[in-house]
Parts: sequence; structure tokens; C-alpha cells
Amino acid sequence: MNQLFSIFDLIVIAGMIQGIVYAVLLLLSPVKSRVKSLTIVLLLVMVLLSFKILLHTLGLWQQPLFRYFPLAIDTLFQPLIYLYALSLTKDFHQKKGSQLIHFIIPGLFMLHGLLVYFLTVGHNDPAQKEILAEGWGYNRVKWAEDVLALLSAIFYWVLSFRHVQQYRKWLFENQSDTHYPELTWIRNLLIGSGIFVITLTVASLQSNIIQTGSSGFVYTQLFYVYLSFLIYFFAINGRNQVLSSQWTTNREESIPIKETAATLLETTGQNIPFDDIREAIITCFEEKQLHLDPDLSLKQLAAAAGYPIAQVSATINRHFDQNFRNLVNSYRVAEVKKRLSDSTYQHLTLLGIALDCGFNSEASFYRIFRKFDGASPKTYQRSSKQ
Repeated sequence: MNQLFSIFDLIVIAGMIQGIVYAVLLLLSPVKSRVKSLTIVLLLVMVLLSFKILLHTLGLWQQPLFRYFPLAIDTLFQPLIYLYALSLTKDFHQKKGSQLIHFIIPGLFMLHGLLVYFLTVGHNDPAQKEILAEGWGYNRVKWAEDVLALLSAIFYWVLSFRHVQQYRKWLFENQSDTHYPELTWIRNLLIGSGIFVITLTVASLQSNIIQTGSSGFVYTQLFYVYLSFLIYFFAINGRNQVLSSQWTTNREESIPIKETAATLLETTGQNIPFDDIREAIITCFEEKQLHLDPDLSLKQLAAAAGYPIAQVSATINRHFDQNFRNLVNSYRVAEVKKRLSDSTYQHLTLLGIALDCGFNSEASFYRIFRKFDGASPKTYQRSSKQ
């Protein structure tokens, strides 16, 4: 075993410690949800993936106990990410009877890894271990696992990204309730991971084709450094998603993402009275002040306006040049500004005013206010007083 840790080893170990710490913190939290369970499993799987490279860089692979150590989980991380995306949007439980199919391939690879390990663990001679392992096609199976890991990464990336995008489209067009997570962080994570993996794969293939020395291991190191960053990023955002979102723990209804999208498409080719609907929508906000309802949905707005949901949605997109969620939040932010300048509301705290104006959490209020105004609510409050 190597006596000194390289900088690369320290980065990987730091990422592993981060993953273990956050997994334990989540395990000790009182929250009970699928999101929590999948977050813990994902963190531990990433920790085990990181340990695979340390087996080689720390020389553990040369030790009889660790040679052929069963960590055939390269194809496990990808379906877990997809199921995690489903659980964030409450679509996980709709197909729970068919979820096991995603783990058949990882399970077969793991069974083979366990078989090889237990057949070789009692032998100290590396040559004899290798003969026994090759008798069960260890390298051929490992090659197949690497290929399937890459293919499944592409397959599940497409599924995950598509589902997150469908959910965000549904959310911005139908819900103003700020308890619903916008999942911007996981969308950005998927985009960044996709770009990184494609770039790394292309560079690695070019290196292997033209055979430029030992640069192949450099690409391997880059991947595991990125994995350490991924553990940190996922630990922070995943834990916040579990612990700070009341929607995650209290709401179990499924979200009809695809059905809603199909309904909105029904407006194609219809003769819609856009001007009349626009005036009805303005009346709902400026006179009836529907935006003060923190649970306001597109369905409720359409009922108050007296027009079909699809037509109201099409009018918002065309004549307000924004989606439903942003339109409602723009009225809420405007109402907060109005009340901050009104002495009638001086007895209320900033959060109290925000809650009265339709926001249902401090974090979402600060984020949305800054999005529309460019400054924080406290900065605006100080400037309005001056």
C-alpha cells in the first residue's frame, strides 16, 4: 500500500467523507419520504464508486483481501438518478411495481462480482487469483459492464432530463404554489454532467485511438474528481430538498404532467378571444386579487375568469409574454412593494407581508423577489424608506 496520499487521493477521500456525513445526517433526520431514501442511497453509491479508484491508487488491489473486491455498481448510479427525478416530482409511486426492472442489469453484474470475489478471496497468490477470475470471464464481464455503463448513462440521462423538463413546463404553466420545487439545480446538474461526460468520452476515445501514452488515466482522474464534486453538490442540494421542502414531506398527490401538456395543445387552431380573456385575467388579479392565494392554480384562475384552461394558458403566453407562474409571482412582488411603501403595514415584518401576499416560504420569497427586482427584499425595503 502507498504510504503517502496524492492530491488526487485526498480529493476523492474528501468527497467520500462528505457523502458519508450527509448520508448519516439524513438517516438521523425525522423526515420520511422516498426522496430521503433515494438521496441516501445515491450518496452511498457515489461513495462506493469513489472507493473503486482508491483500490488502485492506494495499492489496495495488490492486497489479497481487496483484489476483485465486489464493487460492480457502474450501472447502478444511472437508474437511481432517474428514479430520484421521478420522486422529486411525485411521479415515482405511479409505477412502483415496475421499478425493479431498472436494477436487473446492475444486480447481475454485482452477483458476478460477488461470485468471483468469494472464489478468489481464499487464495494469496495473485497469479492463481487471476486464473480463477478469468475462468469466470472477469475481464470480459468487466468490459461489458463498462460499455453498458456508458450506454445506460446516455439512456437514463435522456429520460431524466426529459422528465424534469416536462415537470418544469407543467409547473410554470399551471402552479403558483411556491412549495412546489422548480428543480433548477437538478436540471443544471444534468446539463453539466451531460456536457462533462460527452467531452470526457470524446477526449478519451481520441486518446485511445492515437495512443498518447498514459493520458487515459488522466481522464479517469478527471472523472473521479468530478464525482467528488458531484457528491458535494448533490449532498448540499439533496439534503436541502429533503429537509426544507414541506411539499416533499406533506404532499403525496401525483402530478399529471403529460396529461396537462396534452390539454394545452388542444388550443391549436381554435378561435380564441384573446383580448376578452386578457381583460378577465387582469380583473382577477387587480380587483379580485387572486394572486394573494398561495395555492392558486391555472385551473382556479380559469374558473374565476370564466374561460377554458387551455385558452387562459394560451392568452397568458401570448399577451403577457410569460408563463402562469411568473405572471402570478410578478403580481405578488408588486403587492409586496406596494405594502412596503404603505404605513398601514408597518406593524408587519417583511416575512409577514410576504406571506400575506401569497408567498409561503421565506426562501422562495427572497429568490423570487430578487428574480423580478434584481435586489433583495431588505435592500428594497431600506431604499423605499429612504
